[in-house]
Amino acid sequence: MSLKMPSNDACRTITACRVCGGKDLVQFLNLGDMPLANRHLGSAEEDGEPRFPLEINFCRSCYQSQLSVVVNPEVLYSDYNYHSSVSMIFQQHCEAMAKDLDRILGLGKDDLVLEIASSDGCMLAKFKKLGCRILGVEPAANLARIAENMGLPTLNRFWDDEAAEQVKQMHVGAKLVVATNVLAHVDDLHGFLRAVKKALVPSGVFVFEVPYMVHFINRAEFDTTYHEHLSYFLLHPLKVALEKNGFAIQDAKEHDIHGGSIRVIARLSASGAVAPSEDAKRLLISEEELGLYDETTYHRFASQVALVKEELTVFLTALKARGRPWRLMVPR
Repeated sequence: MSLKMPSNDACRTITACRVCGGKDLVQFLNLGDMPLANRHLGSAEEDGEPRFPLEINFCRSCYQSQLSVVVNPEVLYSDYNYHSSVSMIFQQHCEAMAKDLDRILGLGKDDLVLEIASSDGCMLAKFKKLGCRILGVEPAANLARIAENMGLPTLNRFWDDEAAEQVKQMHVGAKLVVATNVLAHVDDLHGFLRAVKKALVPSGVFVFEVPYMVHFINRAEFDTTYHEHLSYFLLHPLKVALEKNGFAIQDAKEHDIHGGSIRVIARLSASGAVAPSEDAKRLLISEEELGLYDETTYHRFASQVALVKEELTVFLTALKARGRPWRLMVPR
């Protein structure tokens, strides 16, 4: 099979940390040149499937981890095959999250809940059920159409400053901006956060969930490394990024969704003093105690990944040598 190399405009190399701007990056994981995930190809298309470097770098300044390249989002998201609603577990998670935030924030029928990267409207539907005004922003045209057909208002576009301005013109501002499993996909993190700030009313709240680097390391979740996941977050670099853009962390808690995530509640700093919860403080202390601000931890992790690869290769080679048919490996 001949491998198609990506064109220059399909991806670009990242040489600075997207959180702190530091240039002191060190690679700790290299999974080689890999095709994009979430794509379903016919056999005729496979030979022409482009591959991109899949490597993670660690920032020695703020402890952020990120991919070494960014694939053009138009390539990744214009037509997207992952639908949030296909997972019953995620549907239940969305319903519980909506109820929790309604309880914490006391959302009213006049309050706007804005969801960024709203997919097929799985989360929006839960807030609509609670009686809130809702609006989604979703770049994939196929998913935006599904949400609209379900009566869930959705702007079909990427989230940026212009999108925030459009929200302000339509609704004055949002009481709550929600983004689940989105921030890890964002290249221009500061532009994203500035747009969130612009879209909020002064007393508004930004709530987001991201896969948590603690679980990535402790559970050896290297299989969740793919080109859509640009960043692999600890709470510390998130705190740095939020504070740079006028937010303060009010709370942070771990959740089991997506292999282990953290949910962060952030308020605008200008709205008054925001004291971090004991849970948020505990997570920051725990990250340091676990050695996740030390690059040697990441190199040890890479060695574990290499060992898993070696063991799997030996296992598959032995099966092939014995003539075991692959179909017997699929559980019935």
